[in-house]
Amino acid sequence: MTQIINRDAADKTKGFRLQKLRAARLLLEASSENSHVNFYYAAIEVEEDVTIIKTTDFTTKQIIEEDKNFNPDSNFTLFSNAVLNTLVSFFDIYIGKWQKSYSTLFTFNFYTTTNFGKERKEKLSDGTKIELPKKPILETLQNKSEITDETANLIKAVLVDEYINQYEKMEGNGHLKALEEMPLDDFKNFLKKITWLSGQEDESTLQEITEKLIKESNYYQISMSGKEQLILAKILDKIDEKQHFKDYAERFINSAEVQLIFKMAESEINESLLDPIWKDLQELSLKISDKRNLEEKILDVCPTYPKSKIATLARKACNSKTEEDASNKSFLSLKYRVFEACDDHFFDHRKLEKGVDQHSIDTTIKALQEKAASSVEELKKDYTYSVSNRETVNSIVLNLIDSCFVSLDEETSK
Repeated sequence: MTQIINRDAADKTKGFRLQKLRAARLLLEASSENSHVNFYYAAIEVEEDVTIIKTTDFTTKQIIEEDKNFNPDSNFTLFSNAVLNTLVSFFDIYIGKWQKSYSTLFTFNFYTTTNFGKERKEKLSDGTKIELPKKPILETLQNKSEITDETANLIKAVLVDEYINQYEKMEGNGHLKALEEMPLDDFKNFLKKITWLSGQEDESTLQEITEKLIKESNYYQISMSGKEQLILAKILDKIDEKQHFKDYAERFINSAEVQLIFKMAESEINESLLDPIWKDLQELSLKISDKRNLEEKILDVCPTYPKSKIATLARKACNSKTEEDASNKSFLSLKYRVFEACDDHFFDHRKLEKGVDQHSIDTTIKALQEKAASSVEELKKDYTYSVSNRETVNSIVLNLIDSCFVSLDEETSK
C-alpha cells in the first residue's frame, strides 16, 4: 500500500484566517454564478488549505488551493520550501485521485501574498548541475506561457529531487515511480493544472473584498444593508464550526447554508437588543497586567501538561481571535460576558496552585466553559448575539486565557 505524507500535522496557525477568508470569497463568487451552478461547497484543510466544489448540470469542478501568507517584500522561487512542498502535495493528489477522472474538472491554486523571483540555484541536492532559463520559472508558469521541454525537464528533475528527500524514510516512496516514469507531455499537463497567484490580497484587503462580494451576492437584500460584517462573521463561524468533524465530507459548507446565513441576517441584530457591555471590554483590558499566553499559564501550574494538547487549545484560541477580528460589537459583548462568567467561577472556587496534574487543568477549563455557556443562555433571554453557539463560547474561554483576561492561578504577571 502506498503511503502518502500526512500534512495535517504542519503548523496551521499562520495564515489560518487567510484560508477562511479565501474560502468565503470563493463561496461568494460561486453564489454570483447561481444561474449556472446548481450546488457549491467549500472547506478548509481537507485537501490543502481550501477546497471548492461546484456542480452544474453536466460537470463537477473542484479547486484545490494552497495559501501562503508571507511578507509581501519577500519572493518565492521554484526552490522555495513552500513551493516545493506544494508541488509534492499537488502531485500526490493529482496521481492519487484526479489524473484519470473524467467526470470532475479540477485545478490547483497556489495563492500567496508575496511575489515570484528569479531562481539562482546551480545544482540539485545530489550535486547534479542545472541550467536555469533567463526568465523566472514561476512567472512562466503564472503567465500560462508555453512550457518548453527544457523547462519542463528542469522542473521535473527538481520535483523528483524534492520528492526523494521527502519520501526517503517512508515505505513505498509514495508516487515516486509514477513521477519518474511520467512522459514529459503528461507532466506538462500536470503543471498546466496549477494557477500561480502571486502578490495577492492580505487578510485586511481580502476581508474588504469579501464584504463587497456579500453586497453583490444574489442573496443580498436591501434589508441587509450594514450587516455585511455580520454575514461574513457567520460564514467564517460556519466554516470554523465544521472543522471538528473527522469525516472530511462533513467539513464542507454548502450553498444552502450560505443562503440561510443571508436570510437569517435580515432579522439580526436589532440594535435595541444589542448587549451594551461591549463598551467596557477595552477599558477592562487596560487594567489587567498578566501578559502570559495560554501555554505559559498552563505550564506554570502543570509543567508536564502535553504539548500536543496545548497546541490544540492554542489553535482554538487563535480561531476565536480570528472570529473576533471579523465580527462586530455583539461578539465583543459576548466576550465580556464570558469573561464575567469565568470571573464568577473563580469567585466561588480557588484558583490552581503550582504542581497540579493534567486532570486538574482539563477539569478547570471545562468548568469555565460550562459556567460561560450557562451564563450566555441566561443572557439570551434579554439580548441577541450574532454568534453564541457552544463551540464559539468554549473557544472564547481559551481566547481569554491566552490573552490577559483570565489566569488559572493567582499570578498577575510573569
